[in-house]
Amino acid sequence: MGAVTTGATAPVARPQHRRLRLEPAPLLRPRSLLLGFRPPAQRRSPNGPGRGAGSQAGEFDLALLEKYTVKQLKGFCRDLGVPTQGASRKKEFQMALRAWVEAHSEEDAEEEEEPEDCSPEDLLLSVDDVTTAIVPCAKPDSSVSDRSLTTEERREEREFQLQMARLKIEAQQEERRAEREAKAAERALAEKKLLLAHELSLKELEIKVRQSEPSSDGISIHAGPVEEKKVCIPKNVVPSFEVGDDIDKWLAAYEVALRAIGTSEEHWGVAWWFYVPAVGRDTFPTLAPQYRYVYAPMKVTLLGKFGLTPERYRQRFRDSTKLSTQTWVDCYYFSNKVQDGWVRAEK
Repeated sequence: MGAVTTGATAPVARPQHRRLRLEPAPLLRPRSLLLGFRPPAQRRSPNGPGRGAGSQAGEFDLALLEKYTVKQLKGFCRDLGVPTQGASRKKEFQMALRAWVEAHSEEDAEEEEEPEDCSPEDLLLSVDDVTTAIVPCAKPDSSVSDRSLTTEERREEREFQLQMARLKIEAQQEERRAEREAKAAERALAEKKLLLAHELSLKELEIKVRQSEPSSDGISIHAGPVEEKKVCIPKNVVPSFEVGDDIDKWLAAYEVALRAIGTSEEHWGVAWWFYVPAVGRDTFPTLAPQYRYVYAPMKVTLLGKFGLTPERYRQRFRDSTKLSTQTWVDCYYFSNKVQDGWVRAEK
């Protein structure tokens, strides 16, 4: 009898091949999860006893280890990195997988055990053997602290330099002030010495005149009909006038000498006739009778005779300089005398 066939053929069932998929696990997870293995306490086999975890994402169930084939066990050992050198039988692969699971279950239990008092820094430890270094989560940045320290040092250095520059300027100002004060003190001391020397010379001249006794050839002057008084003036007191001498200087010496021996100014005109140079005596007859014994108009007339006009005094005052034979006191005195003569001549 032949086989009866119908018009429709039944579909042929094709065998389904299960493929192992190994998904990468996230970082910083326990080693069992990183390698696709779950500890026995967390095993769940939703596919039933015939479908272990070995067919899903590279996981296997330790309870179904006897049902896996040699090829599956060999694939698990290769994926998990279990050493199987020289193993070829199913029993040898099972023993290697059991030993590997027990060893890593103890490590996972130790790593997942959380202490009662755990700081935040201890919770952030890495579980990988390669990166097992303890790194605190709040470690200060040394570069930031170094930069802040460097900035502080620079600021202190600038403040120190500014303070040193300020002190240097103050020291220089104080030094210049001291130099000015020293120079001013030296000038004041020099002027004081000159004045003292001038006063000393006048005192010495006065002492010499007073110590000299009137000689027999002294000049006796009758003061006038009202006051019967005689004034004796020694001849060696008043210097003699030579041709070519400065009449202004001679008059100054004449006044100093008469003042030194105590002769009053009202008698200077009387003694004038005995000491005046001969070249100037012919000018006095031109004076009025009431001025012939008065010293001031007689002096002005004599200076005019020698050509000491206001213009001449002005020129001499402008050209006056210190001579090598003069002191500064003498130069100052001579300049004042020339100025006084200029003023008197203008009057």
